[in-house]
Amino acid sequence: MSSSTLTTQKFAQADPPIAATARACKHCGTTFSPPSPSEKFCCNGCAFVHQLLTSENLQRFYDLKGKTILPPVKSRAFETRDFAWLKPLIQQAQQESSSASNSISLTLGLQGLSCIGCVWLVETLFTRQPGALRIIPNLRSASVTLSWRTHSAFDLPAFAQTLQNHGYLLTRFEDSERDTPSAHATLNTRLGLCGAFAANAMAFTLPRYLGLPASSSFAPLFDLAAAASATLALLVGGTWFFQRAWSALKTKTLHIDLPISLGILAAYTGSILGWLFHRHDLFYFDFVAIFIFLMLAGRWLQLRAVEKNRLRARAASTIPTQVDPANHDDGQTAIPVANLKPDDEFLTRPGQVIPVAARLASPHAALSLEWINGESDPRDLPNGAAIPAGALNVGTNPIHLVARESWSDSLLAKLTDTTSSSTSHPIINSILKGYLATILAVGFIGATAWLLATNDPVRALQVLISVFVVSCPCAIGLALPLADDLAASAAEKIGVFIRRPLLWARLKKLRKVLFDKTGTLTLERLTIENPDTVHRLDPAQKQALWTLTATNPHPVARSLFEALAANTPAPTNNPLPSLQMLPGHGVQFTDPSSKNTWELRRPDSNKHDTEFLKNDALIATFSFRESLRPQAKAQINRLREQNLTPYILSGDRESKVAAVAAALNLKPSHWRARMTPDEKAAWVHELDPNHCSSLYLGDGANDSLAFDRAAVTATPVIDGGILESKADFYFLGHSLAFIGQLLSIARRRHQAVVRVFAFAILYNLVAATLALSGLMTPLLAAILMPLSSIATLSLASATMKESHPRF
Repeated sequence: MSSSTLTTQKFAQADPPIAATARACKHCGTTFSPPSPSEKFCCNGCAFVHQLLTSENLQRFYDLKGKTILPPVKSRAFETRDFAWLKPLIQQAQQESSSASNSISLTLGLQGLSCIGCVWLVETLFTRQPGALRIIPNLRSASVTLSWRTHSAFDLPAFAQTLQNHGYLLTRFEDSERDTPSAHATLNTRLGLCGAFAANAMAFTLPRYLGLPASSSFAPLFDLAAAASATLALLVGGTWFFQRAWSALKTKTLHIDLPISLGILAAYTGSILGWLFHRHDLFYFDFVAIFIFLMLAGRWLQLRAVEKNRLRARAASTIPTQVDPANHDDGQTAIPVANLKPDDEFLTRPGQVIPVAARLASPHAALSLEWINGESDPRDLPNGAAIPAGALNVGTNPIHLVARESWSDSLLAKLTDTTSSSTSHPIINSILKGYLATILAVGFIGATAWLLATNDPVRALQVLISVFVVSCPCAIGLALPLADDLAASAAEKIGVFIRRPLLWARLKKLRKVLFDKTGTLTLERLTIENPDTVHRLDPAQKQALWTLTATNPHPVARSLFEALAANTPAPTNNPLPSLQMLPGHGVQFTDPSSKNTWELRRPDSNKHDTEFLKNDALIATFSFRESLRPQAKAQINRLREQNLTPYILSGDRESKVAAVAAALNLKPSHWRARMTPDEKAAWVHELDPNHCSSLYLGDGANDSLAFDRAAVTATPVIDGGILESKADFYFLGHSLAFIGQLLSIARRRHQAVVRVFAFAILYNLVAATLALSGLMTPLLAAILMPLSSIATLSLASATMKESHPRF
């Protein structure tokens, strides 16, 4: 039996079966594929917390939680954390409390707070603590305010540990989070005031509707009060829309708030003229106030959905806002993560996520990479090791790190950035621009036609206001971005982070899926088959190999570094010399002291996988064993069932690529080996000449040119990877199951777009026809407009949440 056949069998056996059905986790509600029919929990953390709640008679949590889906607990409940950082905060709170007070209060962040069940559980756990007075969890700010008796046995670190065991995590609550009002909070104030102004305007206008004669001595007073109420509503609430419309006009663009602003100004101006010239048929003061209130109410509901997603993301985040300095003796205070820069030294406490890529300065560290690649088992790394952003300190002591990048350049910052998914959508902008221009033209033409036909300026003004208000394109302008936001949120749940929202339409057109092999189709971690070769290198060679691999994200480099770090001290030269990437060939550097050039490169023969050279002289060769990603074979088969054709483009030698292709049942014409970057790009162009039907998954510099030719691009999350800035999306974990799930999300998003457009077209045709016919009053238009927006948003949301067959 040939070696190729043996390798093929190994790949085939490494692909585990997929569970036939999916179910919701009994604790958090997350949908998962159970490994066995009896499994009820998506992770050990959820199983542990469920058992804890049951044993402590706290099952009411599930009644209050209802159908709310919570973030999975995972390893949070088991992590060993040091809550010593609470002690100075407690001391500060004691100093700030008055001598006459018998209590101490402190506000902290609380991660994992997601629903009313969480609020009840946190309150219940707190009341069981000695000396506890009151606790106020805040879902909106993901925070909690605690008060306890001054001279009591209340132990805040112990309570923090209790919360962690139940799936929640106390964190510092920054002053900026406490003092900076969100757009939603600002709108709350405007909405409340405009509600009061609208009630006043209605109250003072009602007597006239009930027959109060204009000659009554109370009539002028009531008109003045209604005018004042409308004016206040205009100043408080109307300016919300005026500011946005004017800002857009200054940049020579049209905004969805422009028709609303024109409708408000037209109604208010007509009311003022009617009041001054005693034309009671032009009195719209009550309408102005009510209309502004209804518009703000509709916008409040829209922003509420957006802010709910933002706050849930903050509540689920485990990224620290600040880290401790490495040297407390020099008087340094905590370092904000946003201020971290290369070569900064800092400490990461037990249970804390490392926010930026760093070099380990401690003798060793135990780290979990579960968030990055799904590995639940801790990895012991030696001094000098390259630590990726997002790694979790699972040891019992703080670890000393040296930053290799700033926070803004961190992979973690890019993955958690919420701005990229909400960037301007050119297609929507084009539609809105034409739509708004049509509304303005139809409104003015319709009003002019009514004025010429009836010589009735009041009726013409009513038509103008009704068209501007009822035809507002908020449905399209807000529902489609909401569908994108919901799709991106669904993608994050399967470990996919969207960088460019425009990819959704392109995903729908895919017909070919192209894989780089090493690190993309196969697992990132390779197993070196001749580790003794590493151990036999002399000290200078080991130091050079360390430099070539310590910060290199390629799977070959990572495997060599792990074998090397087991018995080799970290190099004394700090920082390490910069590496020169040789796309498609390898990596090299020149030692500034000895002027020797060291290189790690791909060989020309098939006898081994990697060569180690000094000044072009061969020193050692290395061979590696690799495994397909879990479910790779099953997912490739399912791609075929969906009329998607898989391909492999690899720079690796032919025997290895052939083994993978055979394991996946690929035709000989659907894979190629020993390809240069230019050859990869040329084949992608040959397969997809129109740049519209291909998805390319790659992870190295040799895939960069191919990325430029593919319609959609993706890369696994690899700290320091070359393709992060070019990929349309990242993916986490080992499994390839996300491909089918992502395509399913894209289909649901497409269905939501079709439904939203169909509803918007039908609604606007009917509404505009009624308005132009003179059958719609401005007040009815003011009611229908926010209702239509809410209905459209609900339609998009319901479609995205529909249950679809699993890919």
